[in-house]
Amino acid sequence: MTKKQRSKKIFSGFKIQGSQAEKIAERFLKKKGYLILEKNWRSSLGEIDIIALEPGLFWQKIVFPKVLPHSRVVFIEVKSEKGGGLAAERIDRFKQEKLKKLSRLYLQTKHLNYCFYRIDALIVKIREGKTIIKHIVSAVED
Repeated sequence: MTKKQRSKKIFSGFKIQGSQAEKIAERFLKKKGYLILEKNWRSSLGEIDIIALEPGLFWQKIVFPKVLPHSRVVFIEVKSEKGGGLAAERIDRFKQEKLKKLSRLYLQTKHLNYCFYRIDALIVKIREGKTIIKHIVSAVED
């Protein structure tokens, strides 16, 4: 196996684990009562992994044609943790600023400027066949 093939294999393995982490995160959030609005929302600035409505408020989205003003939109950054690496450390200051800009852009694009919002982080660890999920509420201050 050449060096290029090895690097592709490592990269593709990381992507698979990342997408697995996002699926696990989505199931976790649904069990907690969140309504998933979007997954992997993209703009020219980047991507937000999961966008959801806070638990207890999702019924308003179903009953009414739009999200009500007192609803809270939650932007979730999903990180997978492999081995001893700390996923939370990968949400550095640059990434935090990017998430803030993306969140504001999403609200503006969807005409939801009147909504409260927050940015959470969800860390997914898979060790010895066990899945450990850590939900950090308001991980990024805005």
